[in-house]
Amino acid sequence: MKRPAIEIHHARSVDPEVLRQLAAGIEEEGAPHEMAVHDGGTDAGTLAARGARSSMLLVAIGIADDGSCAVAHDSFPPGRPVLVEPGPLTPEAARRVGQNAARIVTQIPLSL
Repeated sequence: MKRPAIEIHHARSVDPEVLRQLAAGIEEEGAPHEMAVHDGGTDAGTLAARGARSSMLLVAIGIADDGSCAVAHDSFPPGRPVLVEPGPLTPEAARRVGQNAARIVTQIPLSL
């Protein structure tokens, strides 16, 4: 059975340090996460929307090959992510994105 978690759908080429910082940001806010690797060729918004549809928490993060990032909530229309971070995503920005994705779940104001 799948557990409630923020899903992180990312291209295989994403820097492991970016993924570590993204996870750290989520964990700092007290939310769980799970990762799913994709071969690439899909934009960040599509990856995030796909994850949000399958996440029990309804929130997901997508990171594309070019390092661009999007946070989606299942209640938003496809193609309309909650947050977008143009690439390439730095470790510092990744941590902030993770924190904000978790804050969407816990309904705490975002840190922009």
